[in-house]
Amino acid sequence: MTYLVLRTSYGQSVRFSLYDQESPNTCREISRVLPLKVKFVQGRFAGEEIYSSEGPLLELPAENATINLKDGEIGFAPVGERNEVARNFAIVYGKARLSDWVNVFGIVTKEDALKLKKICEHVWTSGAQEFTLEIEKMAIRRV
Repeated sequence: MTYLVLRTSYGQSVRFSLYDQESPNTCREISRVLPLKVKFVQGRFAGEEIYSSEGPLLELPAENATINLKDGEIGFAPVGERNEVARNFAIVYGKARLSDWVNVFGIVTKEDALKLKKICEHVWTSGAQEFTLEIEKMAIRRV
């Protein structure tokens, strides 16, 4: 199984399961450009969201695109004439409504959901944080 992993500078990490079926192009292209170090800030007007405008320049079709991400989902805004937030990564950790659409391409694993909330709340209380995004492949154990 393949995960997107967010790593903090203070030793925390959370895994996101990728939406390979719903967003195959976005998952493939994001995986191709990782690892990346990007600075995340609180999306005050969107609600419980952190975002980074330091993403790669990727031209992708809209897939699984919305402004209403579910708690724990991660999205990416590709370059496009109708997208004002191009290059943004968005991570929602509660209720939020984004200002423009993103391709939703993953969701935090159940076991890491509380850690994600704490990391995002740390961004809210402490300001911008640099995180590393990378791909991690896990071997499937067979019994």
